[in-house]
Formats: sequence, structure tokens, C-alpha cells
Amino acid sequence: MLSIGLGVSGTLATGGTEAPPPPPGLFGFTMPAVPPTNFPGTLLAPAQAEADDTNSWAVEEDEPAITVSGGQAICDGTNTRVRGVGPLTPTTVAAGHRVSILALISALSGGKAGIDSSEGATNANAKALTGWRQGCVTTASGAAVRGVVTFNPATSGTVEAIHMTDLTALLAQKWFIVTCIAQSNWVGAAATADPDFDTPVPGCVVIPSLANASYGASLDGAGCGEPMLAVDPIVHHTINAGGGPSGAFLRELRKVVPADYTIVFVATGHAGGGFGGDYAAWRADSLTPDAVDNFWLQTRKVWTDAPAGSVMGGIVFCQGESDTGAGKRAEWSIAAPALIEACRAEPGWGDVPVVISEIGGDPVVDTELAALVALQQGLATGSGEPLEFSRCAYVPRPAGATFETDGIHYDQPTNRQRGIDTARALRDLIYP
Repeated sequence: MLSIGLGVSGTLATGGTEAPPPPPGLFGFTMPAVPPTNFPGTLLAPAQAEADDTNSWAVEEDEPAITVSGGQAICDGTNTRVRGVGPLTPTTVAAGHRVSILALISALSGGKAGIDSSEGATNANAKALTGWRQGCVTTASGAAVRGVVTFNPATSGTVEAIHMTDLTALLAQKWFIVTCIAQSNWVGAAATADPDFDTPVPGCVVIPSLANASYGASLDGAGCGEPMLAVDPIVHHTINAGGGPSGAFLRELRKVVPADYTIVFVATGHAGGGFGGDYAAWRADSLTPDAVDNFWLQTRKVWTDAPAGSVMGGIVFCQGESDTGAGKRAEWSIAAPALIEACRAEPGWGDVPVVISEIGGDPVVDTELAALVALQQGLATGSGEPLEFSRCAYVPRPAGATFETDGIHYDQPTNRQRGIDTARALRDLIYP
């Protein structure tokens, strides 16, 4: 596929002469002068979709347990049946388009809340967690969608905003594709009681690699992920809901990719998978190659579906905690580089940039872990080591990194910084 260069106007240098524009990056485009903010497909953004009377929000069947005022819709928990609240007027969207619906929910207690739609239920069994939660719908024969937040009987909670995006319109642009080879320190280690969701990440689409109905992630009949709008943190890598760096990574990366490219992130992480041993999930010749098989299935499907002008923009690599010890480390030193080489041999991918994010644990006290970290550092451009790759960066853990109680998995504040650092490393490979 071909990338299309973008021109930018020069700025006046000292002495009144016009300075030349910055040189194009790896894919022929230049870095935006300011972070892009406007993307196609936005139907209802949070600022326009607060639960306020002035925005014509309506309560299903005039349920007295739900009141709408002051920018919020509040359910007091006295409802005896499932009841919903949302914009009174459906939003126009082309028939057949796929729409992402997110709702910002707080103070949820006593039961569950879900996300429904005038075009069919999408996430009616959401977990009892607050924050931005997501469901996706495909419109039926009509040409409009109305997002609704539903509360189960005796469930109290507050709806603060709804966000809707026409994913079909967003995905009509060229794609900047990023995929990942990762285990739990990138995908999120485990479900957390409060994942501390931030706002949606406009202009970024996630392709989940596994179904996760409680968070809106679904697969098609061929087992390939169906697109959904990115949210920070992303909880759709695996059945886990533990956050991780991906959301912060996409938010930072969005600043440096031109607005006419939609970032498509293929969430192919696999909790616990390794390259070493008979049951190595990331090695094609093992007894259980489920991680690497799913990686190829999802990533190749995305590349095949990508519009003309799209680019394979990067691979995030964060894997290795399962491969400590001399035997597994030796297998890793062969199989992991071989997978990177296989990616670069894929038609049209070229020398796709690779960014390696440091694995967890404590290499100061764990000498086996330290040996694997050193091996991974050797993949980076300029390392001078036998495994060195071109266009490959190693991203160390942030200074003062903190961990969950197991001492292996980074906590979410550290994960956010890891995501930012990894995006900046990829930026520097794109715009050398």
C-alpha cells in the first residue's frame, strides 16, 4: 500500500526568509505542527451530550426514579424494572454504519448499568464499574441511532455524558496501524475495582483480539475483532480489565499522526504467553501457539481491510516475563527476533518500526530477568549486539516505577507513563 505525503506551509525565519518545511517522516508525511483535534465520525461528543434538559434528554416511560437536570441524569435506585435515559432525538447516521456508543457513569451502586441503542442492545450486561464504558452497534434498516444508558432494578447511579462515533466514517480514512506482541504488563494484569477510565481517545480505533462482552468487545464470524473507539485505558486486549499502557500510548501517538489518518490499534496482547517451552503461546511450532496465531489472524485482517494509502506504522513489543531462565531465554533469542523478521517480510509492511517496552519485575535482584532485559536491549538500533535491528527502539521503565503488590506488574500510574514514553519512542522512529 502507498503512503501519501502531506505538505505544510513554512514559517518565516530570522531575516524574513521563509524557512523550509520539516522533512517528511518515514511514511512520507510530516508531523503535525499542533496535535490534531477534529476527526470524522463524531456524532455526539461529551461536551455536547451531557445529560442536561437543554440537550433534550428523555427518561424511558417517565420513570420517577431517574431525574435529569444540571448536566446529569441520576437514578436513585427505587426503580423496579430496567429503565433507561438518553437523548430524546436519535442521531442521524448512514444506514448500515457501525456506531460506537460510550457513556460516562459514576456513583454506580446496587447493581449493573448497561448501554443500549434504538438499533438493538449492545452492552446490556455491563459490569458494575464506573467510568467510561462502551458498547458498539451496527445500525439496522434505519438511518439513526439513539444511545441509552439502562439501569437494572434497584440500581442507583449517575450518567454524566454519552459519546457516539460513526466508526464507519472514521475508518473510511487511511489507517495508521499499530499492532502488538505483548503479555500482561502491556495488556493489563488483572481486573481492578476502579480502572479510572479517562475520556475516549478521538481518532483512534481498537481492534480487540478476544470477545469481552462486558466492555463491548466482539468478534465477527471469522474470529476477527470488530472495531470500537479507543478509551484510556484499553481493556479489550484480553478478558482482563486491568488497564495497562495502551490507552495512554494512543493518546500520545495521536498528537503526531496527521488528522487524515485514523490510528487503528490491533490489541493482540496475551496474558502470560511466552516464546520458550513446549507450550509457548508466541511460538508457531509449539503445542499451543494461540497467541501468535491470533496475532497473525487479527493483524493480517486489518492490513487486508485497510484503505489505499494506509501504513503499517509500528509494532509494540512488551513480552518476556514468561521466558526467564537459561533454557527459555535461549529459545526467546531465536523465536522472538524471528517473529519480528516475519513481520517485516509481510507484503507491504516494509521495515515496520518496533518499540520494545521494558518488562516488569526487578532485574536488580533477579539475575535471570536481568539477562533477558539485556538481551532485549540488544535488539535496539545502535546496540552493537548480534540481534540488533534497524528502526527498533528500547524504552526503559520510567524512573521511580511502582508496581502492584506482586512486584511484577506495573501499577496504572506507571503504566500511563510507560504508554507515553513508548509513543514518543515510536514518534522518534517515524520522524528521525
